[in-house]
Amino acid sequence: MATITDIAKATGMARTTVAEILRNKPGYNEKTRQRVLAAAKKLNYQPNYLSKALAGGKSMTIGLVMSSITTPVMFSKVLAIESKAREHGYLTYLAGWGESDDRDMADYIRDLMARRVDGIIAYHLYDLPDNAIEMLNSANIPVAYLDWGPKDSPRVMIDRQPGIDELVGHLAELGHHNVAFLHTQEDRDITMLKADRYEQACDKHGVTLNFDPDWCLGDPAQSTDEDVIRNVLKEAMAKHKPTAVLCPNDQVAGLAIGGLLDLGYKIPGDVSVAGFDDMPVAQIPRPQLTTVRQPRGEAGSAVVDLLMAMMHDKPLPEYPPVFPCRLLVRQSTGKAPQ
Repeated sequence: MATITDIAKATGMARTTVAEILRNKPGYNEKTRQRVLAAAKKLNYQPNYLSKALAGGKSMTIGLVMSSITTPVMFSKVLAIESKAREHGYLTYLAGWGESDDRDMADYIRDLMARRVDGIIAYHLYDLPDNAIEMLNSANIPVAYLDWGPKDSPRVMIDRQPGIDELVGHLAELGHHNVAFLHTQEDRDITMLKADRYEQACDKHGVTLNFDPDWCLGDPAQSTDEDVIRNVLKEAMAKHKPTAVLCPNDQVAGLAIGGLLDLGYKIPGDVSVAGFDDMPVAQIPRPQLTTVRQPRGEAGSAVVDLLMAMMHDKPLPEYPPVFPCRLLVRQSTGKAPQ
């Protein structure tokens, strides 16, 4: 296995220089840095995390606490966090928790602390139990939050409202004044939060939003019966005759497109469909999906950088970093039928 000494010999640089560049220490120009990284890759250099931990009194690990991964966008944020942590020389322990789990969230946090993680990221924990919040607040290690966080806590936020406003404004300009909102089987509070965001945007642009808790297209983590999809869409279209269908994510939008086509509707000629997240699936169907891009990679990387700043006593931003979502217009939205 290649060592720092091997890289130093291959590049003609001092061993100290190589070691500092591999630790991402600032102060070196990009050309020098890339030369070292290229040599490390060529020699298949693997950092020795155990020796780093022993030398610095750190575990060189962080913990990621979150609810169960139910959507591709959640998974992509986890990947962004894990990748950015590796850039900083840290490994990530994932502690996931779901409604069907018999263990308490505090148990997972306790496990991470027992592993001596150097910091914790709490992600997507809108319904974090009080005892878990107390445990995080009393931890003697830095804790950063992504997508939600207690007031005045170090956190990175994703602002979905700008993208939703742009989407509804886009539909209003195309003549859509009567739309429907579909959803999946998930936590009721989250479903209502999403519906409220769309309702705010519709009120702003003079668009009527039709929403029924029964318009559920199933569990986002499981396959959905095509008959269920068709029946939900058939009821929504017959009851309110919307000219556009809004969906909480691209998965649901894909199901809606398939169901509407099965019912004989043309898209976007008869009805427009829009999703949310801008996952790769958004570009697969024909027509390609108009959606709202969620900055999942940027936010995931930013929360790791925030945690690293806390762990190394560096200055923190005065206000929480906020990443706005933005509209991406593709083929699934068009002028409202006359």
